[in-house]
Amino acid sequence: MAKKKPTESGEKLLSIAEGAAYLGVTRQTIHAAINRKNKPLKAKKGKFTVERVVKTVQTGWVIDKRDLEDYRVSEQHQDAGKKNE
Repeated sequence: MAKKKPTESGEKLLSIAEGAAYLGVTRQTIHAAINRKNKPLKAKKGKFTVERVVKTVQTGWVIDKRDLEDYRVSEQHQDAGKKNE
């Protein structure tokens, strides 16, 4: 997983893929949470730095890690999103 550079205010910004991995859900779940009308997950479009082999600046949805920690997926929705085992 790539690391994001914190902003000057000290917040840790994550991409949608990183946020999904952090919560253990799919990227589609994060997109749905952002687009939800009732208590949407706070996200904003912005630039962030990705550090892999080389540092690159990308533009896309960024989510503050604190907002992700406040967001909880209900047990019912988690079960509905799981594939048949």
